[in-house]
Amino acid sequence: MASTFKLHIDNGIAVYVGKNIQTKLHTHHAVEIVIAFNKPFLISRNGSDFERVCAV
Repeated sequence: MASTFKLHIDNGIAVYVGKNIQTKLHTHHAVEIVIAFNKPFLISRNGSDFERVCAV
């Protein structure tokens, strides 16, 4: 099934709206904010998992 997402970039700010983005380990000078609606999300880093249960 094709992935549906929206990406908006303007004035040094990028906003991605979509499902299940997976990347290889990387570094950059950016702040990332994750917001999940009605479902928990999981972030993994160097073999450690960080789960946040959505409270919305």
